[in-house]
Amino acid sequence: MPDEQNSARLQATLEELKSINRVLDKVCRARETNHIMSIIIEELIHLTSASEGVINLVSPNKEESLVTIVRKGKSASEELPFKAGEQLSGWVLRHNRILKIDDLDDDNRFSGLSSEDGRFKSVLCCPMVARGEIIGLTSLVRDAARGPFDDDQTRLVGIVVSQSAQILSNALLLEELARKNELLEMSQRRLHEENIRLQGELGSNFSFENIVGKSPVLRNVLSLAAKVAGNDSPLIITGPTGTGKELIARAIHYNSSRRNKPFIVKN
Repeated sequence: MPDEQNSARLQATLEELKSINRVLDKVCRARETNHIMSIIIEELIHLTSASEGVINLVSPNKEESLVTIVRKGKSASEELPFKAGEQLSGWVLRHNRILKIDDLDDDNRFSGLSSEDGRFKSVLCCPMVARGEIIGLTSLVRDAARGPFDDDQTRLVGIVVSQSAQILSNALLLEELARKNELLEMSQRRLHEENIRLQGELGSNFSFENIVGKSPVLRNVLSLAAKVAGNDSPLIITGPTGTGKELIARAIHYNSSRRNKPFIVKN
């Protein structure tokens, strides 16, 4: 009899390891975060015969600590997303360990919570920990007809969630990096477009036509400046203070082949 019991326990352990390996293999093959979370919930519902399951990610927004991302179950598409109540999520976030509730209506730790006529009679809420921080919660519920989760199922959920959390965290980091790279590329494009626009405005502002003056002397100066702008030779502009030497120099620069290079004023 003991040998039969040991053999049965060994077989059960092997089946559990196979289940864990199968789930993690599917999770590792996924790349998109929502797909990863859907796999986790679907597999855990299958392994534990849960009624429903949900993953809530910890939000960086302090006004709302949890955000419902993935929900699975018969009624998941018919109602608003289920989110672990503040008492349940607060307990898990505070204690950083799995929460097992056999009868929500009769658990003194969470007075005031209702199973909604037995729909959420039994609950498992497991923290998803990666790099020492809780990144989300995986919750499974059973209705009254299914009975509470047993210890083997609770242990299995803890293992799968613990191993999957790191994979999910890496996927979230990669998606965040991709978003930041996209924003950086957009900023660079806008900066380049703005640079082109400003260069165009500078060229327009410092065109010879925009220098106001009707005297023959000024017209001769502008005519000469327009001619030398096309040459790549040193040029000296002389004249008394306040006669517009720098204005002419800028006009020559922005109408020359050096227009895209810095214009440096040195007294």
